Amino acid sequence: MNTRNLAWTTALPPAATRTFWTDLFGSGREHVFDRQLAEATGGGLVFTYSSWVGALYDILRNLKLLRPGLDEVILPSYACAEFVFAAKSAGLTPVYYDLDCSLLPRMDAIESQITERTLAVLAVNNVGAFSDLAGIRDLCKRHGVFMVEDATYTLGGLYKREVPAGSLGDAAIANFSEGKALPVGGGAALINAPPLRESYQRLQLVASGPCWQDRIRGRLDGMLYKLGTSRLGYSAFHAVKRCRVGD
Repeated sequence: MNTRNLAWTTALPPAATRTFWTDLFGSGREHVFDRQLAEATGGGLVFTYSSWVGALYDILRNLKLLRPGLDEVILPSYACAEFVFAAKSAGLTPVYYDLDCSLLPRMDAIESQITERTLAVLAVNNVGAFSDLAGIRDLCKRHGVFMVEDATYTLGGLYKREVPAGSLGDAAIANFSEGKALPVGGGAALINAPPLRESYQRLQLVASGPCWQDRIRGRLDGMLYKLGTSRLGYSAFHAVKRCRVGD
């Protein structure tokens, strides 16, 4: 097989946001997508990222701040390595639950892994099929742990034809990478639980508060995000990726 030709086909960039120079300094256009995504997923807070892994990391980190004594997160046994990376980066120990033959979570497998150290359960909707989200949510409430939903493959769908994907858990993530349901680049954190909303809103206040260092840091973070998710940023990233695959 000609790996050089393969590199061109596997490194095609997804759609990316068109970024103007004025956007880098805060034109307000960057919040339109956040608002529309919030409306489509039940009205929670939405924070977009240049990486969905960063979105998951931030959720787990903020959950750990709410309950600092807990250090385990329960993940599906069949999942990408980035789940583990995000969990470990947030200072958590990954624990795994088995899936059924449809690649959906088994309720008994999840419950058997919950201990007094469990912080959260990640419920994944693999291949576009909904997990038993209501059942997992009730299980988590009964044991006093958080539920995080991976709504990547079901984004825009309705659980049991009623509830928007991404709205059942305390928080949810969405992956906008190539090959996903909404391949516009980056990812998002969907924040539903009131305590978690307050935690995120405090971070927003810090980035726009009276301290000039925090304001500069917040503005630079926003500029880097917009550059990273722009066509220029994605073209550069996938050019490097193409060269690595083709070597």
